[in-house]
Amino acid sequence: MPDRIDSATIAAVEKILVPAPAEFVMPQRIRLRRTAGWRKPPNTISVARPSRWGNPFRVKGRDIYGNGWRMYDSEPACARKSAVRLYRDLVSGLHNPANFRRLTDEQYRNLTADLDAWKQRIGGHPLEIARSELAGHNLACFCDIFDPCHADVLLRAANT
Repeated sequence: MPDRIDSATIAAVEKILVPAPAEFVMPQRIRLRRTAGWRKPPNTISVARPSRWGNPFRVKGRDIYGNGWRMYDSEPACARKSAVRLYRDLVSGLHNPANFRRLTDEQYRNLTADLDAWKQRIGGHPLEIARSELAGHNLACFCDIFDPCHADVLLRAANT
């Protein structure tokens, strides 16, 4: 038996004994479709409305609205970005009432009720639950792949 083992032998043994690490593929956003024959890919969770992960901040044109409350933005693209930003703040626990200073007291109460109902649907702290339930999964929504979407927020939150 030799006194020393050369590096080539060590490398050969490591190749056999130490499995190569599986390559981690970052989960991605999938666009849900209603076309005939389309199927949701495996390892994909739907986060579209009306699922429990659906964004309570709805966008229509320049309006961001909910149950009895409405905010306006300068253009549709800005409204979409604002809705995603508000969702990001909500998921991360940084919900800021100052974002809604243009709402009347009644509208603000309705907004708060909507957000409380969303948190209750989630069943705990959204960030922790996203990490435990969504990590490693593709997330599917009806938003266009090139538009900002709340699924991007959830992908980041669940996989970081």
